[in-house]
Amino acid sequence: MAITIILIRSGATEAGLQDRYLGVLDQVLSDEGQASLKRRVANHVYPEAELVFSSSRLRSLATAQIIYPRMPAIVLRELEPYDYGKFSGKSYRELEAEEEFQQWLASPILFPPPDGEDPHAFGARCGVAIRKIVNETECKGLQKVAIVTHLSVICAILRRYHMPRPLYWDWQVDCGGGFITEFDSTRGVMTISEKF
Repeated sequence: MAITIILIRSGATEAGLQDRYLGVLDQVLSDEGQASLKRRVANHVYPEAELVFSSSRLRSLATAQIIYPRMPAIVLRELEPYDYGKFSGKSYRELEAEEEFQQWLASPILFPPPDGEDPHAFGARCGVAIRKIVNETECKGLQKVAIVTHLSVICAILRRYHMPRPLYWDWQVDCGGGFITEFDSTRGVMTISEKF
């Protein structure tokens, strides 16, 4: 069965506007982040969805509420952002001189952040999220769902399911942006049909 999965990155926060690694730290949307999302909604950027899923982070829930105001988001723990550990809340400039940071940038799979989440466990967690979402969508006989989450989660999902296999950093998308994908639940393969 083919399911349309709309992957949406949560809107901008003050930390995001400062290019900080936010991860599991919780922040509300910035005024600019809210305004940008509302402009996109007014311009009909976001596709309709029959179900909406989100992480529990304030920025994701607020993004889902702005984009899909008539549809309460279903919160999944598995959609929580990557834990950047020691790097959380810091910017590239604050970290660039640290050897551990440079190792992580060069190979995030081999060198997770100190006190951060294991990348393999994170990828597996994101895989569980997709399986839960696909199962619920199919059980309800629906075909189009939105996932409002974080860039780290979007990258992990695409890395796990998209063919051909990408590198971890291959897909970057602005805050409030995303991808429309088609997920073949029989083969477990996702393809991007549009970036917005």
